This record gives sequence, structure tokens and C-alpha cells, in this order.
Amino acid sequence: MAIFLTLNGILGSGGGGGGGIPTRSLSFEQLAQLSDGGNFATFNPRTFSSSCWVSNFEAGGVLAPYFQKNIGAGLVLGIGIAGAGMNTPRADFTTIGGFPAYSVPNSPSLPIRTSQWLHLYTIYDSTQASDTNRIQQFVDGTLITYATPAERGYPPQNTPVNVAGNAFFGRETVNQFGHPGGLLGLYYQPAFFSGILPTAAQLYNGGVPVNVLAFPGIYSALITNETDNIGYDVVRNVTWSNPSDRTVKSTTIPI
Repeated sequence: MAIFLTLNGILGSGGGGGGGIPTRSLSFEQLAQLSDGGNFATFNPRTFSSSCWVSNFEAGGVLAPYFQKNIGAGLVLGIGIAGAGMNTPRADFTTIGGFPAYSVPNSPSLPIRTSQWLHLYTIYDSTQASDTNRIQQFVDGTLITYATPAERGYPPQNTPVNVAGNAFFGRETVNQFGHPGGLLGLYYQPAFFSGILPTAAQLYNGGVPVNVLAFPGIYSALITNETDNIGYDVVRNVTWSNPSDRTVKSTTIPI
């Protein structure tokens, strides 16, 4: 929804128990979110991707991205889940309020699963010659096909996104659907890649999670083990803030 200008924290750097296959998922309650506190501005703005396993998720009428970047003055980049509730969640990629301002809102509905896991993977690669290859979304390793995007279509070749501002995991895109939002449900191994992008098949791995830190393009990963702080980013060696303590650890994982 993923060369390097800068790669902060080469694979697995930093303290804590992070690294490898996480033993905990992040359980978001009461429309929760995590914030990195800034300095998430050195990824390649032309070529990046975002990956996450999700379960028991609910869009709840808001855009509830599994990665969303606040790019300043109300401008956002959202990659995640959107919809009018549990009956119509869908994959989503959108930028709002600035240049470029593109949206891919016409993806089919995601399958509803109450206790099983979905792997969601979004790629933004504006270097691709074909416009339909510049934004790609995968569910369980399978490419989503959708009509030509409404609103503004696909980005022109080599178009960067604005990279200023903070990053959030689980924040509604500028109140897009009219009320405050965030994530509900379980989220496992959120990861963001820059420049060198793994394939969807590599990350989905037939339904068996892999160690995202093994891929050279890894830029950020919220790796959560028993002894880690909530929202520990093992790549960038920071702990994302947890407002109101609404995010907790869960032993339910897709392994």
C-alpha cells in the first residue's frame, strides 16, 4: 500500500527481545493506534510496500490502515482496510489532500474471517512502466484485480509520495468517513519495505509467516515477543507510542 535513500537500522538491530518470528500479535481494542513519533521520512517515496497478517479485524465504517503515514497538514498516505463495516471491508490504498492524490477504492470485498488469518500486502512502485503495476494489492498471496481506480487513477511513472511527518499503525485517514477511527482486531508482524521489495509469495509463504527481517528492503517492523515493549520496532530501534494503552499483546498468532 512497498535503492534506499537511507536504511535505518540494518536487519534486526536494536535491543529488546525483538527479531525473528514474533511470538505475540498486537491486539487493538477500542479503535487503537500506535505512533512512531516522527523520523519516518527516509524511505524511498517511489518504491515501497507494506505487509501484515490480520485476524478478527473490523473496518467499522472507517479507513483503518495497517500502515498509515501522516504526511503533514492533513495529508496522509493510507494502506490498509476500508469499508462500511464488517460486511464490506476491502483492501485500500489512498493519498488524500496533496500531490500526488491517488486512490484505489474499487478492490473487491475481503473475505470475512472471525478466527482465521489473512495476509495483506500492498506495493507502491511508481517505477513500473505499466500503470496497473504501480499499485498492487495482495490477499493471501493472490493479486487483487479491480476496475480502473475511481477519482484520480494510477500515479504517473516515477511519482513520489510526500514523506514528511509521523507514521501511524492503525489511524483513520483524516477522519475520512466522518468520525474518529483506528484498528480493531489482531495484527501480526506489521512490516514496511523500501526500495527492494519482496514478492507477495515470499511473504505469504503458503500461509506460514516468515521472518520479515531476512529481506534486504526491510525498513520498519513491529516485532512483538513476550519481553518486548508494545510496538517495538526492531529495525529502527524505537518503540512506537501506545495512546491510552489500548493495544495489548496476544498469544494468538498465525503459526
